[in-house]
Amino acid sequence: MKDIHSCQNGKDNKRAAARAAALPCFPPKRGESMNCKYCRSEIPDTSVYCCACGKRQAPTPRRTRARAKSTGSICKLKDRPNKPWQARLTVNYHSIFIGNFPTRAQAESAIYEYLQKEKPELYGMTVEQLYELLKQKKFHKLEKRGIENYNTAWNYFDEPIRKTKMNTLKTVHFQKILDNAVLAGKSYSTVNKIKTLISQLCKLAMSNDIIDRDYSEYLEMPKNDTEKREPFTKEDLQIMWAHWREDTCLAAILLMCYTGMRTEEFLSLRKEDQTPTMLHTGGSKTEKGKGNGEGRYCPTPYPISEIVESFLQTPGEYLYSSPKGQKIDISNWRKRIYYKTIDKYQISHFVPYSTRNTFSTIALEAGVDKKAITDIIGHEKYSTTADHYTSPDVEWLAREIEKIKI
Repeated sequence: MKDIHSCQNGKDNKRAAARAAALPCFPPKRGESMNCKYCRSEIPDTSVYCCACGKRQAPTPRRTRARAKSTGSICKLKDRPNKPWQARLTVNYHSIFIGNFPTRAQAESAIYEYLQKEKPELYGMTVEQLYELLKQKKFHKLEKRGIENYNTAWNYFDEPIRKTKMNTLKTVHFQKILDNAVLAGKSYSTVNKIKTLISQLCKLAMSNDIIDRDYSEYLEMPKNDTEKREPFTKEDLQIMWAHWREDTCLAAILLMCYTGMRTEEFLSLRKEDQTPTMLHTGGSKTEKGKGNGEGRYCPTPYPISEIVESFLQTPGEYLYSSPKGQKIDISNWRKRIYYKTIDKYQISHFVPYSTRNTFSTIALEAGVDKKAITDIIGHEKYSTTADHYTSPDVEWLAREIEKIKI
């Protein structure tokens, strides 16, 4: 019986010889030869394998040990000589790009820091979970009206969309939400609120590497059928001045036309904070409109002060109150009082917001300082220079507003 070891050695020799026969054997050059590391046969020094035994002469390159699961991947790119090492992290089958680095060690460090700071588990959040996160981050900075707008838009997200993971939604899914609102006969303003919410969700998702693009940029909006926001004409203002004593709605419209207040701001004015010659509002929307927390001042020179004084003598806590002395609901006032009043007196059929456009127009035509206009109306800035002012001078505002001749 043959020795099993001798048989095995014979098979190895045959295999080595077969490999050697299959490999090209370069003839040795003069002065360029070496001995095989294993069988000591003379071979050219350029040979990778021995021509006699087939053994490899150069050491086999050591393979890089595979990284542990969920710790990212690092690869070397040939087209980036300065930063060839690219680091990526895969979360829920989604590849997250970390960056390119000069050395492998820096790439490994970047992945480690990312895992420490970021929360890749957010990648699997549903739309509903993301909306709750948005509420935590944003709602405490908003006024009541702003929160209502977000909640109104959220009502148009049906239950299947709310339970869907954010990273699986594309433009077509968000577009369907807008299209359903249009088919339901919703106004352009409502559809725009839905788009705003989608945009905020996409931006929050991008900031946490849940998605890699803002899909709200590709949404198609319906045609804007919103009524025009144009200033009231001089003829409209003359009608208001002629009848404001007999109609409190006309008086309110005039007061907004000469103070630049938003309708919501005007309806929120409390009598205890007002004087006939100066209205003070807490503001809304922008930080400039809120006066950095101190509110905003709107001078009311004569004869505007007469309108303010007439409102101060009416019952109720608010400057412009309902017949029962309560705060007026803006939607009811717009639909049931405002439009009926302007149609009754044949005044231009513009939205209430046109009062702010009216104020800007008549103030500019009267030569009021542009900085004074921005401070009174509560805009963020009129120019870069105006934006450096911290708070307006109340006496200066009063002098500027007196330039308007009624």
